[in-house]
Amino acid sequence: MNFLIKYKLWLLILVAIMLRSLDISYPAFTPDEARITYRGFTLATTGEDELGRRFPLIFNGAEDYQFPLVSYITSLGVLIFGKSDLGVRIPFVLIGVVLIFLTYKNALFLTGDKKFGYLASLLVAFSPPLIFLSKIPNETIVLTTRFNCHRGIPYFQICLIFNSTCCVCHTFLLREVIEFKR
Repeated sequence: MNFLIKYKLWLLILVAIMLRSLDISYPAFTPDEARITYRGFTLATTGEDELGRRFPLIFNGAEDYQFPLVSYITSLGVLIFGKSDLGVRIPFVLIGVVLIFLTYKNALFLTGDKKFGYLASLLVAFSPPLIFLSKIPNETIVLTTRFNCHRGIPYFQICLIFNSTCCVCHTFLLREVIEFKR
């Protein structure tokens, strides 16, 4: 019993990983995911998107423009696990799990109470919308995790690098969108 109390955050994270990856192929693969998968595969193998541009900062869809973060994260998963449901979705499952840990650290920083940290991370771990969003390639779970990175957690340097990288990418993206509109 003492083991469970001592390691309850890690047990919660383990249960959350199992819950998110239990049926990784659900929900069904959508055309948007297929496009992101193909884009991630071409980025991982040739460094080009489907239009032949080398490492672009904005992606053109059929009827919209997409931010690059999801495509580049997907390319890492496709590079490691191949073109499969697992390769496309596992990076976002891991990002969803990191969100649970960051929620615990943020609650602990804000309140100083471990019980409140466990409760907050429990709510995030078993929240149906967050489970769903961490199983599909989307920007929502990535940005939610990004905004949970702040100075209060002990791993400030890692979060600072992540936030700085996101800000630099968004700056270049904005510059490219402005030049595209001219």
